[in-house]
Order: sequence, then structure tokens, then C-alpha cells
Amino acid sequence: MADVIVIQGNQAVQQEKTKLRVCAYARVSSKSYEQQYSFFGQVQHYTRLINENLEWKYVDIYADEGLTGARKDKRDEFNRMIDDCRAGKIDKILTKAVSRLARNISECVEVVKELKELGVTVYFEEQQLDSGRPSDFTAICVYAAIAQEESISIAQNMRMSCSARMKLGTYKQVNAPYGYYIENDEFKINEEQAQVVRVIFRAYIEGKSIYKIADELNQAGVPTKFGGVTWRIKDISYILSNVRYKGDALLQKSYRDGFPYKAKKNRGEKDKYYKYNANVPIVSREEFDKAEKLLSKRRELYYSGRTIQEHSFSHMIICRECGSIYRKKDRVNGKYAWVCRQHDFGIDKCASKPIDDACIRKAYILMYNRLKENQEYILHPMLSQIETIRTSSAEKNLIKDVNIQIAQTTEQVLSINRLKAKGLIEPVSYMEESNRLNEQIIKLRKQKKKFQQKNEFDKVIDNTRKLLKEFEITGAIAEFNKEQFRRVVQKIYADSDTLTFKLINNMELDIRIEEVL
Repeated sequence: MADVIVIQGNQAVQQEKTKLRVCAYARVSSKSYEQQYSFFGQVQHYTRLINENLEWKYVDIYADEGLTGARKDKRDEFNRMIDDCRAGKIDKILTKAVSRLARNISECVEVVKELKELGVTVYFEEQQLDSGRPSDFTAICVYAAIAQEESISIAQNMRMSCSARMKLGTYKQVNAPYGYYIENDEFKINEEQAQVVRVIFRAYIEGKSIYKIADELNQAGVPTKFGGVTWRIKDISYILSNVRYKGDALLQKSYRDGFPYKAKKNRGEKDKYYKYNANVPIVSREEFDKAEKLLSKRRELYYSGRTIQEHSFSHMIICRECGSIYRKKDRVNGKYAWVCRQHDFGIDKCASKPIDDACIRKAYILMYNRLKENQEYILHPMLSQIETIRTSSAEKNLIKDVNIQIAQTTEQVLSINRLKAKGLIEPVSYMEESNRLNEQIIKLRKQKKKFQQKNEFDKVIDNTRKLLKEFEITGAIAEFNKEQFRRVVQKIYADSDTLTFKLINNMELDIRIEEVL
């Protein structure tokens, strides 16, 4: 009988595998010092709590600062956490309260349900609720509803306060338009930019089009408000219609509505407030009124009889020659084509030719069906390769390390603020140290954002799987469908010979225009 040797298993490895993989989510909705203290307190608390529990394995701390909880699409760290849950990297999430996870009841319920299906539980420390316990689900929903009502109430109070101050004429704006800057709550003229504003008004009154003015500013390399060198049509239109330039103010031009809140242009749904002589003017009232009447007349002529409609390729086609967006242009035969905006100003601006709408539709159908037929040779190998080269765990830990550094640096800021309040630090020393620490925090935040942008592998994998699912559900297509097209394509890059479709997983596929003529 043969001898058998027992090779003992590694107990430490077995214990490591049975540990719960735990992370924490922290969020505050503003960047005030009080909120920062709460935010970084949460980060430090959960880092210590997870690491001290021998039955838990630390995954990460996901932390959003200065962001609302009403909309999950605005929270990068939250979405990174959900992506890691979908990738099977997390078993349990710790968070301070239901309101930290979401202030929107529908999104809260949706997230908790999805996580439960993924085998991930959420523990809400303040309420001592665990989504893994069936009896706690109703209570979680109740607290989510309360958080939503609190958010709505706070927003309503803030809007009422703003409206009251607008009505009394005491409302202070924090952003100044091009040509102005704000100092001690007053609008001051930036003379260099003001000269450009005056040139724009004079040129328009003398008969130049908005397109021509924008083109001349671009040709001259005149910097925009934020230092760019590309003046757009809407930039010129905004200047010509903004009453600030004649010294007045029109307040509540937009408002927030619904939940989650969305900014909407005020077309009479809410009161507006007009304040005369609100600030020092850049142009005379006569000049402004002339430009306003001319602008109104030209708009009336242009939009007469037109209906505004979102077309299949609106804002999606980019000119490979000059980088401009293509716009729809009617043909004489009743059909329409897509033309580069710069080409529309003149062939000397861009040589790209117009492309028939029907041609783009045919090209998409051809591209989609080709990719579907060859998915085994293109998408499946691509998916395997990306999964192999996915960012290493060591690289992902960089975000975790930066979060800890931000927490430590902000704690130092709070400490010197307390010393200043007690008179234990010289004003000069305080300013020097405060500036140094704040610059360090800004640098760390930029570094964190850079790491987040680099870590795109998981999104590419997820979107490639979505494409494969689309092929499985939809199959081959014979006709163009706008909704189906938008599920598959991000952008189209065009020139006179080729259409390049950039898909949702960043893959780019070319179709020669001659193939679909």
C-alpha cells in the first residue's frame, strides 16, 4: 500500500479568504470648515474601524466632498464604489447614515436592492440598520424618504431666501460676466475685457453677424473669460443680450425644479426681478438697446415657422479636419444633410463636405451589423485582454493613500484655525502655514482626480459587456433607430471620405462613405 503524506493547509490563507471585504462611504454636501471636519472625521473613523476588526479585510474608503446626495450621477467616488461592487470586490459597505448614501428615496432603494442582488450589504451606523436584515429594509426606505424631504425643505428655504433678497434688491451675485470682476460685493470693470465687449457691440450694430464677430475674435487670438481662445456663437449672443453691460441686472433668469433638482430657463414660470443701475455699465443704454432690437429682429426672422427638434445626430458628429460640431442643414429637395459649422462659414474655414443624413444612417447599420457578425473575433478577445491588463491593486491603492493624505492635511488646517481663534499663533505665521496647507490640499485633490480619470478599465469592460448584451437582445438590424443608436455610439468623427464611429467602450470603427452611397 502506497504511503500518503498529508500536506497541511495554510490556515492564515484560509482565514484571509473568509474575511469580509469591507469598505466605507463618506460624503458631505459643502466645503465649509465645519463640513470638512465632519468629512475627514468620517474618513479617519472608518479607516480605523475596518482595520481594527480582525474579521474584516480593508478594501477602500470612497469619499465625495462638497457634493449633493440628491443625484448619484454627480458623485465620482460613489460610482467608483458601485462599480467595484459589480466587479465582486466588496462584501459590506459602512456609512454614517441613510442620508449619506442618498437623499433621493428612489435612488436609495434602487442602490440597496442592486447591492443586495450582488451579495453586498450596507450598514448605516447612525440608525444601526443593515440592508442584509430583511426587517430593516422598510426602515431604510422611511429614513431615505425623511432625508429627501429634508433636502427638499432646505432647497425651498434657500430659494425663498434668494427670491426675497432679489425682490428687496439686496441679492449679491458671486459670479461676474466677461468684462467684470467682483470686489467687496461690487461689480468692477476689467478694462481689458471691457474693450472687447465694446468692440462686439459696435461690430454687431454696424451689421456684422454673430458668426463673423466670433471668427474675428478667434483669428485675433483674443482670450475668453477663462483664458481660452475659442469664442463660440453663444458667447457673443450672451454678451449682446446681458443687461449687466448697460448697468442693470435681471435676476432669476433660471431656477431649479423637480427632484433631483434640474436647472431650467425661466420662461415665465417664476417671477423675474429687474434692477436698474445695479452696477457700472460698459456700454451706453442707447448702444445696448440698438443691439438688443437688432438681435431680436434677426432671431425672429431665423426662427419664423421653425420647430425645435432633437435629431438623431445632434451634437454627436465632430469634424476631423477642424474639430467643429456638425449641424443639420436643409437641402432643396426636402431632405437634409449634416455640415461642419466652420465649413458653413466658408470653404476657406474648413474643406469638409456635407454628408447626407441617409448616408450616416446606412453607415451606422453597416458598422453595427459587421461588428455583430465579427464579435467573436473582435469584442471577446478585446474583453479578455482588458481584463488581463486591468489596473493593478497597488495602483488603485493610490486613491486610498491620497484620501488619507487629504484627511491628515485638512486636520492640520483645522488645528491652526483653532490656534488662531485662541490667539496662540502670530497672524503672519498663520497666513503662511494656512496658504501652504491649502495649496497642498488643492494639489492632492488634483492628483486624486487624475488617478480616477486614469482608472478607466472597469468602465471599458462594463460597456463592452453592454455591447455584447445589445447584440444578443437586438440582433442584426435593417432599419435605423435613434434610441438603439444612442445606446451603442458615443460620437462620430467625420471627414469627406470616412465616418468613424466611437462606441460606448471607446472602440473606433471606420466606414468609408463610398460604401453607402
